[in-house]
Amino acid sequence: MSYNFAADSLKLSNLFLDYRTQILDFLSLSGSAVFSPYVWDENGRELNKFLINEGEGFVRLRNFNFSASAILIADKSKEAGTTDSAAIQEKVYYQNRNYQGLYADVDPDFSIPWSLNLSFNYNENRVTPIQVLKYTTLRADLNFNLTKYWKFSLGGSYDFENKEFAAPQIVVSRDLHCWIMNFIWNPIGTYTGYRFEIKVKAPQLQDLKLEKSDNFFSGRR
Repeated sequence: MSYNFAADSLKLSNLFLDYRTQILDFLSLSGSAVFSPYVWDENGRELNKFLINEGEGFVRLRNFNFSASAILIADKSKEAGTTDSAAIQEKVYYQNRNYQGLYADVDPDFSIPWSLNLSFNYNENRVTPIQVLKYTTLRADLNFNLTKYWKFSLGGSYDFENKEFAAPQIVVSRDLHCWIMNFIWNPIGTYTGYRFEIKVKAPQLQDLKLEKSDNFFSGRR
């Protein structure tokens, strides 16, 4: 919280709180909250009146967010050597978060036998004193090797407010030595479609590939 002496009104800023903690090696919790010290009108606009002067307390909650993420990962295969488990968890987490599975631009890691990522998010936004918007989702991503050269990935999320599944996806990958094959399928929802590709593994030659897609994926290059 800060105070702006040069402002004509609303000199005192909102109060921002952030927190993050790690429990054991696989569970992380984080969240944030925004509080306003001002009175609001019926449209949610802040007036140049302090809540405490109106007998309505010190601050009022404007936004609240809570997230929990759990990542379970099998040990890397012996052929791939040893790697720090925290680094592996971070890699899997960033591959799955923010609808990464929707685009599947990150190649699978065949050295990880299986991984499971569960994430929960709750957001509450107070638009006006009486209007509150809530958003609650649960997402799961499962990746596993069927054989040494075949990998399957299943992912999707559930929207508790709308009571519907969002962005489900199935990915099948095949290690072809210097090449890799991916088949990505979004069976239902806004992003329905598929993409089949065979491309070179080397990062500098990623544009060298054969590709077939439809619907949603047809517009992505």
